Amino acid sequence: MALDHLGSSLYDALKKIFKASIVDEAAVKELVKDVQRALLQADVNVKLVFS
Repeated sequence: MALDHLGSSLYDALKKIFKASIVDEAAVKELVKDVQRALLQADVNVKLVFS
């Protein structure tokens, strides 16, 4: 199911940032890209993802 995959993708993205020893701008940018990728894979509207 698409929502299961979205949930696990978002969980994995957040898990990476929680495990980071330093949360800097690069880590936040990577988190944003991971979340955007997860939303796009879940067929969320592209305009909505990038707004």
